[in-house]
Amino acid sequence: MARGAMEPLIVGRVVGEVVEMFNPSVRMSVTYNSNKQVSNGHELMPAVVASRPRVDIGGDDLRTPYTLIMTDPDYPSPSDPYLKEHLHWYVPFLTVCYDLNTYYPSSTGSHRF
Repeated sequence: MARGAMEPLIVGRVVGEVVEMFNPSVRMSVTYNSNKQVSNGHELMPAVVASRPRVDIGGDDLRTPYTLIMTDPDYPSPSDPYLKEHLHWYVPFLTVCYDLNTYYPSSTGSHRF
């Protein structure tokens, strides 16, 4: 992630208040409803984020485990975040996985994956 891509995290005080400055080591993307890509600095409406997201983590080493954490540093509200961090997700031991093609011709019948 280039410095420009991190700028919204710095301006939004995520870097500094929630996490320390970091150098990203892998690519990560989050998508809701198959078409709402999460980008640093963009707001998504509650109806969009109510569904389960797709999280893609890319890297070169399939043996390296990662931990995915989603917290809300403004809980219960941005105007009064007296509880500070609220844990939404904690997913340990994630590894990089390549997207393998599961396509098969319909003429070959049902397949079990």
